[in-house]
Amino acid sequence: MLLRCFYVSLALLCGAGPALAAAETENLEHIRQQVRQYLQQQYSSDMSPEIEAVKITVNNLDPRLRLAKCDKPLTLALTDNGSIGGNVTVRTRCNSHSAWTIFVPARVDTVALVAVSSRSMSRGEHLQQGDIEMLPRTTSGLGSGFVADPARILGQELKRNINRGEVLRLSSLKPARVVKKGDALRVEAYTGTLLVVAAGIALADGQIGQQIKVKNTASERIIKARVVAPGRVQVML
Repeated sequence: MLLRCFYVSLALLCGAGPALAAAETENLEHIRQQVRQYLQQQYSSDMSPEIEAVKITVNNLDPRLRLAKCDKPLTLALTDNGSIGGNVTVRTRCNSHSAWTIFVPARVDTVALVAVSSRSMSRGEHLQQGDIEMLPRTTSGLGSGFVADPARILGQELKRNINRGEVLRLSSLKPARVVKKGDALRVEAYTGTLLVVAAGIALADGQIGQQIKVKNTASERIIKARVVAPGRVQVML
């Protein structure tokens, strides 16, 4: 009802009336076709590698809408950035002497291959190759955080239980702990080009790239070192 009132009001603002009714008017279906072609071009040119297909649905325009025939090509522009699709609006403008502008609502559904759990998994498990399937999903209904590159999440740890067939999201994962508190470590210390190696004990769990406290086994000195691999940490002198 609100949209219908908008179109009626717009027609009045654009000068619609008895005089315009007798004059040549725009074909509303032709406008919808142009909007569909515009969106198809936009999403095809901006398509991310993981996007498999794009489906465009342009809403019907109110048949009571009367727009003066435009003697120049219509200019179209997205009024919102729907990079993964969803509901969008296209500003459609005539820049001739009988100028007018309408906002045409549409829906863009993009389909992409996304990472899905191949089995039910429990919190704390680490994702292995066989735990991940790449299946097509409509991204407009997924929101953000879905994964299109399975290599990005291999080995990561689940923060919660996951059901079979559930889309794997970054928010449900965290980098795996490759060092656990109490682990024996190889401590590598660099001074210029010189490498000094010592034995240490992890005083906390750690992920690759994370700094943790480590106790030097020989001196019992506590230092901070960066986890670089399972059983290995590095410290810069």
